[in-house]
Amino acid sequence: MNVKSNLNELYNEWWDNRTPEEFALHGLCYEYEAEYFEDMTLQEGSLLNDVIETVYDYTDGIFLGIDNVLRIYVVDKCEEGGNYSGRYNTEEHKMEIVRKHIDDKATILHELIHFYEHQLEEDENPIIRELLIVELYNKLSKQIPDLRQRLFDHCELYSHSETFRYSGEHGVLFYLKSLDLDIRCGFPLGTVCGYGRDEMNNEISKEN
Repeated sequence: MNVKSNLNELYNEWWDNRTPEEFALHGLCYEYEAEYFEDMTLQEGSLLNDVIETVYDYTDGIFLGIDNVLRIYVVDKCEEGGNYSGRYNTEEHKMEIVRKHIDDKATILHELIHFYEHQLEEDENPIIRELLIVELYNKLSKQIPDLRQRLFDHCELYSHSETFRYSGEHGVLFYLKSLDLDIRCGFPLGTVCGYGRDEMNNEISKEN
């Protein structure tokens, strides 16, 4: 059995056995996908809509989104351990949200960024990913005057922090999208990126 077939079977099994909490959370993720992730799912009218024809060969026939792909579990503690409010498993297309955080919008959005970024990488669309970084940076630079410095600070933090190096990828695309979501949701900048990023960033600033 190939990996894709196995993942399909796991999804179907999960679908048939979802708890009421997981059913509700799955529906909420659908809503967030439509409202906040139009750029990462290449929806009509999104950031890349005006250039999509130039990369049509790369995107033709590729489906981006949670439907029939993402399994969402509500758990008491993440399977991989650690004091996390949520985790996304790239190999199994599985997202876990700790039960006491199921109403935490920032946590859910954080894990969804991981999922959509992984989809872009898995479907071998590096050009889409790179264009999205450029478009998000151009968009956010008009809204965040010190975006360039924030990005550099984030990259320095990324290289220093064990949290960032060992708890999943939080690179440039992830960080830019998290800032986009902060603005759109009315959160303080750094909220969706989370994991103590701002506190650690402040420590690095003090050291320098």
